[in-house]
Amino acid sequence: MTWNRVIADIERFKFPKQPHYTVHDCFTDYSRERLIAKGKDCQRPWIGFNRFMEIVEPWSDVQKINEDQIERHIEKRLQEKVTPLTIRRELSFVKAAINYAHRRHRIGLAPYIELPDGVCKYRRPLTEEEFKLVIRQPMSERLRRFYWVAYFTGHRAGAIEELTWARTSLERRVIDFNVPGRRITNKRRADDFPISDDFLRRLEAWKARAADEFVIGAGPDTFREAQYVVRELAGLTDPSIVPRHCMRKKFASDLIAAGTSIEVVGHLTADDPNTLRKHYVTHPPALLMGAVEKLGRA
Repeated sequence: MTWNRVIADIERFKFPKQPHYTVHDCFTDYSRERLIAKGKDCQRPWIGFNRFMEIVEPWSDVQKINEDQIERHIEKRLQEKVTPLTIRRELSFVKAAINYAHRRHRIGLAPYIELPDGVCKYRRPLTEEEFKLVIRQPMSERLRRFYWVAYFTGHRAGAIEELTWARTSLERRVIDFNVPGRRITNKRRADDFPISDDFLRRLEAWKARAADEFVIGAGPDTFREAQYVVRELAGLTDPSIVPRHCMRKKFASDLIAAGTSIEVVGHLTADDPNTLRKHYVTHPPALLMGAVEKLGRA
């Protein structure tokens, strides 16, 4: 996300200069000095900041944020059918900005923000029927390709959107999701992901008519369009379905259901097996019933 885009968000709020350090100043300084300075994307933080400033006035004193405002924000977002994990992530950005202001001695007191429970049971994968329903909907070619890459690889949205043809070897049938020169974080990416036969045919067709270096094509973040396609067009309003991330859960859960070991799934998704068990693997009811039936107990 460019700084110009952040300015567009900042310009939404016009108010006289205040004698105190405002909520809006707190978010702006954090974006400029921490996120933009480190080349990080600001779109998701500012979605959270803007939602938060619908409850807490942007010109108010950041030190006077209180528990009642936090609870009203959470209640409002839940009424909008936002998942608890999304609310937790949004408030995490708010909390990070406030703590940054405190570390920089811009405020003497950092108000305490208790993050809501983000239990991952609220997220579930798409079923195969739901995926077919989504992929049938009208959408941009970029988003359609995004869903197919997610279907065949189970990687995170950022990794898919940044994947280039230079790191996709159709000859060796291997994908390297890591961006050269970028520091590897705890959100790791596979560097030797195998390309299946079905996926290879799609990739070959895409590359034949590629207009730029990106596998799914250059363009804006797919987040908002995915929300619209899944929620509005496909009618999947269940808050436990996260429009893009559900594909990662689907990939991991489908592999487990097919009998793949958790270690192999972890290698393919570049995740620790314990992380997979906690966040991504969902056992279908039929699989659980099958396991019980194998005991053959009368």
